Amino acid sequence: MTLSSLVVAGRLTLQSAANSSASGAEAITLSGEVAATQGDSDTFSIALLTADHDAVKLTDAVGTGSANTTLSFVGTLITDQGGVSVTPATAHDVQVAASFVVDGTAPLLVDFDFDLNAGGLSLSFSEVLRKSTLNTGLLTLQDSTTLATSSVPLTGSTVIGSNGPNLTVAVTKLQLDAIKASRTLCVTNTNCVVALSTAAIKDMAANPVVSVAVTATEFTPDTAAPELITFNYTSGCVVLV
Repeated sequence: MTLSSLVVAGRLTLQSAANSSASGAEAITLSGEVAATQGDSDTFSIALLTADHDAVKLTDAVGTGSANTTLSFVGTLITDQGGVSVTPATAHDVQVAASFVVDGTAPLLVDFDFDLNAGGLSLSFSEVLRKSTLNTGLLTLQDSTTLATSSVPLTGSTVIGSNGPNLTVAVTKLQLDAIKASRTLCVTNTNCVVALSTAAIKDMAANPVVSVAVTATEFTPDTAAPELITFNYTSGCVVLV
């Protein structure tokens, strides 16, 4: 088969069942491939684009084991040296995976942004994460990656978004007030660090995250003007709130 004739985009599909018409069957048609380096051969290794790889991980029905990893493709996927197209594997007559390697790679927090005005903590990971496994009590904002002198655990904060490599945590007002009260915590991006333990979150294959402390990439300081909410007056004393 000729490498130059290989065109994956729109022509190669991973699906959950041997018959795409089966109840609950799901399918992901690949949008392309990472440039292959091998020459003409009868065996080709196709590296998925990140978007396609993420799509597979996001779909629990596809690609979690050999039983739900099947392949269909059209005849124009590739040709041999004589220009003859490969025999297609239709959605109703698929190829079943001969072997399957389970995802065993631990996800990693790559970077994060923090908006002290809005209270939004945006976390970016190396791969797709399962939102429901995030334990915000195991996330901490601290002023150093090593010997922190000021820290605020994010217990009770709300997770926004869905499964994916990027998640947003809405920090509570009580936690924001504690951060703002500190003279050393999240004054700039250099002293705004997120630390998380290995039990903080898992990927779609239940691999726990790597325990790490990461300094903020982008940081928005508190620039909002304070407002008087109410006040009390008692016996010549004014209490401002």
